[in-house]
Amino acid sequence: MSASCDAATNMIKYFKVYQWGYTEEMDDPTPEPATFKGFMAWTDYYWADWEMFVKGLDGRYLETAGTEVMMGLNNRAFVTDYANDESSYWAYWHYYLGGSVEFDVDVSDVGCACAANVYLVDLDDGTCSWGEKGSDENP
Repeated sequence: MSASCDAATNMIKYFKVYQWGYTEEMDDPTPEPATFKGFMAWTDYYWADWEMFVKGLDGRYLETAGTEVMMGLNNRAFVTDYANDESSYWAYWHYYLGGSVEFDVDVSDVGCACAANVYLVDLDDGTCSWGEKGSDENP
């Protein structure tokens, strides 16, 4: 026994693990591919309600219903006016200079120390593409 915790140590000896079966299915390490999900939005570009699309990252939660987009943890999605991601050309764009964008965001289920963001970006197929960024890169 040690007089204080400063000099205390512990030791685990003769550690053995036996397996005679299992009770869980192993997770498939390949994430489910992301697919486009449609949602309705009003745009004066088309001067109507228009079905727009979002597509998140593989294996991440993203659902739509009517005018709503629900996105899960560690995900991102770009709004497109057609279900096409062959080029950033298909990303929805609008002249925001002298215009506006309006939306409601419900963050009631976003936990402490979590971030939920919406960005307007100048998207291109080069330096600012919709490809996944590394953890050391800025969005």
